Amino acid sequence: MNMEEMEKNSHLTHRIVHDLNDSPTMPFLDESFDAVILSGVMPYLTEPESVLAEVARLLKPAGVVIVSFSDRMWMSKATNGWKTRGNLGRCQLVQDIMRAAGGLTEPELIVDAPLMSPVGQLIPALREQTGGDPFLAIVAYKGYPPQGWAMQVQSVETVQIPLVNSTVQALKVTPFAAMYLIYILLQHSLNM
Repeated sequence: MNMEEMEKNSHLTHRIVHDLNDSPTMPFLDESFDAVILSGVMPYLTEPESVLAEVARLLKPAGVVIVSFSDRMWMSKATNGWKTRGNLGRCQLVQDIMRAAGGLTEPELIVDAPLMSPVGQLIPALREQTGGDPFLAIVAYKGYPPQGWAMQVQSVETVQIPLVNSTVQALKVTPFAAMYLIYILLQHSLNM
């Protein structure tokens, strides 16, 4: 974002414009932040390992970093390493970069992809009717995860499965548990 866009947001208490490709080092003290969110920036970073190492420096102990993205990007500005991968390949890339940066827990994957999202990817004119863009995020913590991150079941619900006119019993779990379950499922399916 540029300064003009940020000045329109009255909720921001501090604003800074900093080009991470010019200098991954940010002008903040060690352990200054409880959380860092990198939303939609990964396709454009030329030194992502340095940026995430810097994020680890800036996070307080048990602080969280969330790297989120969808399948959209400016192709003319994205790095080749990003453009040549599909969504799961990009997730794996971000996880590998987080591991290489050091100081962070094992990265966890969050995926929210509408059931018909692949149809929208193939036929852009139908993107909105098929549920929109997938949301992908990788989450890690500095040093150790916060208390309560382990799986916690909130309730059991009956869920209708579209297209097959059937129902199943489903566990409703905390967001951290959902992230962990999705991560395990994808890691298992990728290793098959």
